[in-house]
Amino acid sequence: MTFRISLTCLGALLCACIAPAHAAGHAHQHGVAKLDVAVEGTQLTLQLESPLDNLLGFERAPRNAAERQAVDAVVAQLKAADQLFKVDPAAGCKLDKVELNSAVLKLGTPDPAEAKDGHADIDGDVSFTCADAGKASYIDV
Repeated sequence: MTFRISLTCLGALLCACIAPAHAAGHAHQHGVAKLDVAVEGTQLTLQLESPLDNLLGFERAPRNAAERQAVDAVVAQLKAADQLFKVDPAAGCKLDKVELNSAVLKLGTPDPAEAKDGHADIDGDVSFTCADAGKASYIDV
């Protein structure tokens, strides 16, 4: 399944959602992920926050070989962010770096609060360097 996100529409949706979410504090909800997009100069940056349950069906350390294999597959897919997030070719973007953070999966530098609240997330920071990031009118997800 492919979703095309217009950056203009995404900005409007994020503005409409940020105020209520901010007022309520950080909520951990299964079935809900957050994707923020920032465009500045030649940089296009995506920040993804998702409960592990959304991607793995569990939110704890893997307990067996099948679960470790599922974790490896999800991590590989997220690291291949240029295949997961197709930026409008008019911007001329190339994947620069992907940073993944998860306390339970022992990835990166996770938020210390994650271990305390009993829920496990994965956070991803994806950076693209573009010829002209301002020309990116959509991202296919």
